[in-house]
Amino acid sequence: MNDDDYIESSGDYDGGIAGYNEGNIVACYVPKASFYDTKVCSGGIAEASNDGRIYACYFSGDISSNEDYIGGITGANGGILSGCGFIGSIEGDEYVGSIAGSNTPTIEIDRDEIEMTGSVEDSVSFTRPDQWGDTADAVGEGDSSGVIVIAEEENFWGEALKVLNSAIDDWNSAYPENPCRYRYETSGANPPKLIEA
Repeated sequence: MNDDDYIESSGDYDGGIAGYNEGNIVACYVPKASFYDTKVCSGGIAEASNDGRIYACYFSGDISSNEDYIGGITGANGGILSGCGFIGSIEGDEYVGSIAGSNTPTIEIDRDEIEMTGSVEDSVSFTRPDQWGDTADAVGEGDSSGVIVIAEEENFWGEALKVLNSAIDDWNSAYPENPCRYRYETSGANPPKLIEA
C-alpha cells in the first residue's frame, strides 16, 4: 500500500492485507491509511483470523465502522497474533480493540456461526481519541494481557520496532523451514519499512 491510502469496503472478508486468514501473515504493514467498513468484523491487517497466524505486522492510520468486531490488526482473532502494532484511531459499535476486536468470538459471517479462541502475545498499541474523544481498549472482548499500551505517542515506534523485530526472530526460530528474510528498519523512518535482513 502507498502512504495515505484510503480503503472503503462493504463486501465480504475485508482487511488491509487479507480477508479471512487461515494461514500465515508475517511482516506485513499498512502505513498511514484510512479504512472505512460498513459490515460486521473488520481489521487493519485481516478481517478475521481463524486458526491462522499473524506475526510482526502493523497498521498505522484510522479505522472507522458503525458495526461490531472492529480491530486494528484483526476484527476477530481465533489464531495466534504475535508481535503486532497499531497506532491511530479506531471506532465501531461493540467489541472494538486497537489490536483485536475480539479474542474469543462467536461471529456470524455469511450466515455461518464461527467459534474462535485466539491468543494475543507481545503486541503494542497507541490509540488516539476518535471523533467523540474515546479511545479503544487493546482487545474489545477477551484477554488483552499480551498487549503493551503506550501512553505517549512519541514513545510508540521505539517500543513497536523492538516488538516487531522480536516477532520476526520468534517466527524464524519456530518455522526455520519458512523464514522471514526481512526486518523493520530502525533508522528512524516513521512509519518504518521492511528491509532485507
